[in-house]
Amino acid sequence: MAVTLVSEIPEGALDTPYRRNKYICDHIYVAYSPSIDVFKIGITKNPRHRLSNMKSVGIGGVKDWEFHCAYKVGVQTAHSYEVSISRQLYCFNIELNYLNKTSADYSRELYKCDIKIIKAAFKSVGVIIPISSEVLRKKFVEFVPQTNFLKWVNLNRENVGLSAMTMLELENSKFYTIPNTANFS
Repeated sequence: MAVTLVSEIPEGALDTPYRRNKYICDHIYVAYSPSIDVFKIGITKNPRHRLSNMKSVGIGGVKDWEFHCAYKVGVQTAHSYEVSISRQLYCFNIELNYLNKTSADYSRELYKCDIKIIKAAFKSVGVIIPISSEVLRKKFVEFVPQTNFLKWVNLNRENVGLSAMTMLELENSKFYTIPNTANFS
């Protein structure tokens, strides 16, 4: 395993989290959210801690993230693989808003595509990933309530201690997606 000495890291390279990750992360992972049918590809130095953080913060606005797979590939290698894979999957990239502690944020590194497309991107850098796993079998089937959608949203908001919202607030919200089949009568 290659080790990067602190003296070998260029000056200023650790100034941002993105740059710092290049020199400390040695794992690459594929996570999956069954509720929104989206993959997240990222790098970490501690997969167990990263998964726990993704669930508690609610990356992309969901908290059901699970690892499809994670591999230790080495420091800097993980970063270069992630960059190469994300370039190949660019046309499938989506950004989702979520509440990060106290402010609105958005998550990159999210992909809406078939696992076989992700497998091909990983294969191009020499990493073979499975096309099936326990987490992929949990794919969420969309449920749209038959009741008035705004009333349903407000009922759920009240259940967690949030105030009700107006129709205009719902339409302009970064945190709600109104299904095409939503009922407002």
